[in-house]
Amino acid sequence: MQIFSFLFERHLEKTVLAAAVGLSVVMLTRGEDSKVAAARAVSSFLFYPSERAGRYFDSLERLQEENRALRRLVVSLSHEKELLHQFRDERNRLRELLGFRRDEFYEFLPCEVIGRSASRYHNSITVDRGVDAGVRPGMPWSATAGWSGA
Repeated sequence: MQIFSFLFERHLEKTVLAAAVGLSVVMLTRGEDSKVAAARAVSSFLFYPSERAGRYFDSLERLQEENRALRRLVVSLSHEKELLHQFRDERNRLRELLGFRRDEFYEFLPCEVIGRSASRYHNSITVDRGVDAGVRPGMPWSATAGWSGA
């Protein structure tokens, strides 16, 4: 341990110079392929931090541009939402002035289909709900099933 403290604490400049000269001599005695491989390894080690910083700033610029585009989209959608609210309110006012009745939506009743008609021309189904649940023969069923029969 005394040799390391002697070399690195007291004679750091001379030790680094000796190591660089020794490394240069070793590199001169090696073959061409190993020199190129070693040079690539050293350059990639030395330039890795700057390359990583460059990639970071590229991705940062890309994120900032995406953020600007998303902000523009939010503003556009907010404006469109406000227009739709205005159109809805205007429609309701006009319906009220003209004496139209209010929109009535269907009341849905979940049920299970327990039978279907075999005919291609007469579409009918049998469900597991009856008069007790408010279902009467001839009532239409969900349009999501493809048709509504009467």
